[in-house]
Amino acid sequence: MKTLYNRYLVFGLVLYSIMMLFGMQVWQNTWETLIFNMYSFFSFLAILQLAIRGVFKWNETNLFGVLFIYSILSVTILNSMYYNHHGDFMSYNAMDEDTYNYFALMVQGKSLRETLAFFLQYFGSDDLGAMLYVSTLYRIIESTLFVNFVNIILGAWSAVFLFRIGQQLMDKKYAFMAALSYFSTSFIMTFESIGLKETVFVFIVILTFYHFLRYLQTKQFWSLLWVAFFGFLIMFFRPAVLAMIIVSFGMSIFLGRQSKNPLSKFLLVILFFGAFMYILPYLDRMLNFFSSFGKSVAIRSKDFQKVEASEQLGIYAAILSSLIGPLPNLIARIGKEQNNLYASGLLFKVFISIPFWLGTWHILRKKMSKYYPFVFMSLMGLGVLIYIMEAYELRYHLTYFPFLFLIAFSYLNFYDSQSIIGNKAIGNRLNIGYIIVFLLVLFWNSRLL
Repeated sequence: MKTLYNRYLVFGLVLYSIMMLFGMQVWQNTWETLIFNMYSFFSFLAILQLAIRGVFKWNETNLFGVLFIYSILSVTILNSMYYNHHGDFMSYNAMDEDTYNYFALMVQGKSLRETLAFFLQYFGSDDLGAMLYVSTLYRIIESTLFVNFVNIILGAWSAVFLFRIGQQLMDKKYAFMAALSYFSTSFIMTFESIGLKETVFVFIVILTFYHFLRYLQTKQFWSLLWVAFFGFLIMFFRPAVLAMIIVSFGMSIFLGRQSKNPLSKFLLVILFFGAFMYILPYLDRMLNFFSSFGKSVAIRSKDFQKVEASEQLGIYAAILSSLIGPLPNLIARIGKEQNNLYASGLLFKVFISIPFWLGTWHILRKKMSKYYPFVFMSLMGLGVLIYIMEAYELRYHLTYFPFLFLIAFSYLNFYDSQSIIGNKAIGNRLNIGYIIVFLLVLFWNSRLL
């Protein structure tokens, strides 16, 4: 685990040094994002080093407290940047955020029935959850800063539940580091600072998996009811994710039991078919968007990443972004500042993808069934994004990223527990992977210089 953080530190410093040396003219126009990049990069490493050395105990209270304080500081810095840039606390590219804010203000004073009727005039059910979330908070305190504060609390609680899940899969230390590492990344801090649905949505997804795991362990009916309840809530945020969760749960149950019963295999096929038919309209709707404008144009027009090469290269880059990314933009451009705020966190995500893929292979090869829900959810998540060519949209990755971190840190736990000979062989694979992703990130960002 220490090797991962050391490689991130060394390669990160090299990449940022190269970008600042050759891209200083761009940085001069976006100095605020440069400051946040340096802050998020070094503060992230500092917190993790303190945790590794056991400065604070690996328990839920410390996890919540550290993340709460760090998130308050980070979100305050981000809101100060937003206010300095355009005079309010909306993010740099606040398109959806402005929409949620506008309609949330419109329903103040209306009853719940009137609010639902009003929202459904303009939005589908998959946006209803976000609208109700923001508008409900506005009924308490009509401020985006209050939404940010609630996001911070939900983010810290999400980390606690991810920690609880992780303790069923790996040593307590590694479970703590997995939750702390993920929820202290710059992109999580940034999403907590804006009024979008991702923070509360990820919280609900993690709770769904937490109660599913409890059901598998205890067979308690109440755990199953909680799974159904949170699954029902997911329908009002992103229904396609619910289908992916159902499939991942179904595959985990049937493959975990290794049943040879023909009826079980038949039910698994039905489950796959039903979930695919459920998700198909959403995939087609997004895919048709790209077809109507041309794939090359759509790829080049993405808000989160911009591919300035041929269409073929853009498609390869989209696949690569799903497998190990999204790839970070280490240099901010005017009008694209929001992308750069994710950079240091996405850089760490790129490095964590190496133990994730090695861990996934190890889990499937050894048939370690307790990891199946998280493996299948992660694989389906990135597979769907490749299919619909949405690999550059960071927010679509967030629903499976927490489980990707669990798999990666489980493998690092396995790596650190091996004998010297086995440890050396795995270490060589990890180091080769780290070098490869470093070169890929360098090549990706060279187009910005």
